[in-house]
Amino acid sequence: MPYDGSTVKDCAWWYDSDGSDSCVDVPKLFGISQRNFVKWNPSITPDCGNFKTGQSYCVEAAVATTTNQPTPTATPVGPTNGIETPQPTQSEITRNCNRFHMVQPNDTCVGIASRNGIAQADVAVWNPSANSDCSGLRAYLYACTSVLEQWSFGKYKFAGWSVVGGGFSLSSTLIEAEVSEGGKAMIDTTYTDVSMQMIVIFRRDDPSSGNLGFVLRASEVGVGSDNYRGYYVGLDRAAGGVVIGRADKAWQQLQFVPATIGDFATLKVQMTGDRLTVYLNNLSRPLTTLSDGTYRQGQVGLRTYKKAASIGALVVSPLVYEGFERQLAGWTVYDGYFNASHKLLVGMADGGDGSDGGASGKATMNTNFTDFILEAEILLTKDGPGTAGVLFRASSLGRGLNSYKGYYLGLASDGTIVLGRGDGKTWTEMQSTKVEAKVYHSYRIKVQAAGSRIEVYFEDMAKALMVTTDASYGSGMVGARLDHSTAIFYSFAVQRR
Repeated sequence: MPYDGSTVKDCAWWYDSDGSDSCVDVPKLFGISQRNFVKWNPSITPDCGNFKTGQSYCVEAAVATTTNQPTPTATPVGPTNGIETPQPTQSEITRNCNRFHMVQPNDTCVGIASRNGIAQADVAVWNPSANSDCSGLRAYLYACTSVLEQWSFGKYKFAGWSVVGGGFSLSSTLIEAEVSEGGKAMIDTTYTDVSMQMIVIFRRDDPSSGNLGFVLRASEVGVGSDNYRGYYVGLDRAAGGVVIGRADKAWQQLQFVPATIGDFATLKVQMTGDRLTVYLNNLSRPLTTLSDGTYRQGQVGLRTYKKAASIGALVVSPLVYEGFERQLAGWTVYDGYFNASHKLLVGMADGGDGSDGGASGKATMNTNFTDFILEAEILLTKDGPGTAGVLFRASSLGRGLNSYKGYYLGLASDGTIVLGRGDGKTWTEMQSTKVEAKVYHSYRIKVQAAGSRIEVYFEDMAKALMVTTDASYGSGMVGARLDHSTAIFYSFAVQRR
């Protein structure tokens, strides 16, 4: 979209006005002051006059617009991964950063995370000098707000990785795992909640023993098969299954899941909170899920134990995960009743004791997302025509059933699943269909939003149930909504695209 010529020259982030948000809403959406919004966009008058639909506005300036900003100093960071690093940066940032945020004097961890669609914990771990509460972030220096996810090494070789104990090399764009006594290749980045996926190509009809797989939340990684602290999920073709365990400089097996492993295998692992979920080949159904809270963050990477194979299509994605371990910290409740005291979100729409389900309930995670994959698990606790489900790309929320702008995917106890949007006053249904559903059964739903394309999945995470295009809303928050209903939400996991 075009922008006014008087807009601040060094804008780092833009908002495209499509008529869905007012001049007052936009600064709130991006966590900036109204004063700075007007300062960076002088075409807007102090009373929000001249704010136009179809025009781009600056919502983050790359340099301060005041004349008394301090002279920045920082340690330069080299582009070891092929990504150009802007200068100056915070004194410490992760080596594998691919997106940056110019810190402003009043920025907080919560605000930076919200504007950039990341977890608050990741702000601290990707910027170690920030400290856990971001008190160490310095204004007018760049902070890391995203890390590389897809690895195709090319000329950059193992840049951003550390190979410990041998066992790994590169061949074209594949990683070659060689027979070794526990060689490891670790990404030089700390993660909290993360999704990892790869295709493993075994040597044809290779009967040898051994295993190969992912290391997660690892620290103190050294030479030797079990010389690390963290989790491991490996494919053991000869034994016929997936081995899962943790190491504390000594191995402890947590689970072995029998499975058929052919010459080609797709392994996906998600680590969210205390939950470890493993997928093998069928990415729509977990092979197994287990809980263990020994390790909360650390490096991720690859490990081989006496097994050779080729690895391709490696994707490592940080997740914004909500398992309600901190109850409703980082969430806003607009109406209805929500309680998260037992590590799940119990929701009831307005209506007293819930005997009639009430009318409306809305609660959102205080983080904005543009393109993403949202996965949630929901259980309906009331029969009837009402629905419960997820909000996404939501903004301008308030009390009242349709008091929001954004999209909603809702499920009713008779199996009706409906996708629609709200404009702050009215609801418009976009698509609906029928699925098998009933009360007191939990169901997995997934929403994938990229640009104007929206895909909806129900239970089968590999096959879209509904696909549509709609450009009414391009970004906003995710959360829970109740329409004359009651429900339990077990978790939300968001992967930024």
